[in-house]
Amino acid sequence: MPHNWASAECVRFLRHRLVLEDGSKLRLLDGVLHAESEWKNGYALKQTPTRFGRVDLALEPVDAKSARVIFSLGTPGTQLDSVELPAMLANRRITSVEGAKFQNHNNRVVIDPKAKHWIAIYR
Repeated sequence: MPHNWASAECVRFLRHRLVLEDGSKLRLLDGVLHAESEWKNGYALKQTPTRFGRVDLALEPVDAKSARVIFSLGTPGTQLDSVELPAMLANRRITSVEGAKFQNHNNRVVIDPKAKHWIAIYR
């Protein structure tokens, strides 16, 4: 039993680095280090369950100077008030979000929670 518990906590820790439910907010990529070597190969989650619905999330390098975050939210569950991303990752700043309105707030980017599919570009 203790080994299974430790394994489950490890998986939960890794998932929370990418997708964290914080009250009525969904915080994305908060646990990804800002070192480029940490994410140069990318990350992906498929159909990870949240109380807001199932989430697909991918962080993909595009080239040496840019990366993109692809987000999709399945059938909505509980009311989602905001989706947030760090404004900067590995010395790259979000330059656009395709498919959703967004605002910058104190080193965070808040994305319209009504948008169920979008792509954020870091350059």
